[in-house]
Amino acid sequence: FGLMNLFARSFGGMISDFMNANFGHRARHWVLFCMQLGSGLMLLTFSRMQSDNFTGAIIVLLAFSFIVQMAEGATFSIVPMVGNILQALGPVSGIVGAGGNVGAAIWGVIYREVPSTDPDPRAPFLV
Repeated sequence: FGLMNLFARSFGGMISDFMNANFGHRARHWVLFCMQLGSGLMLLTFSRMQSDNFTGAIIVLLAFSFIVQMAEGATFSIVPMVGNILQALGPVSGIVGAGGNVGAAIWGVIYREVPSTDPDPRAPFLV
């Protein structure tokens, strides 16, 4: 996932910028929506993979990672526009930059602290 950051975030931002140049600011939001929808579909696909299809699961996981990182780049391309409207670029950038880390930390605490009655460790992740 970390290696995906090197190009996928930039690619998501470039797609957002391209769509903005050709179709206006609203297209940035549609790009972000489509990328988030795509990441959700990849996650659903990944959760339904059979245990004997390891190669397919890795390919879907890589596609999921790529789309998630592109969505992050598209999100970062929207941030300066929000700052121009609200005159609050610093706080908005801070919230966007730290939000993912806070969410990951909270999810880790919830996953560790909430007892599971299901013997399958994948149970919280199954859709």
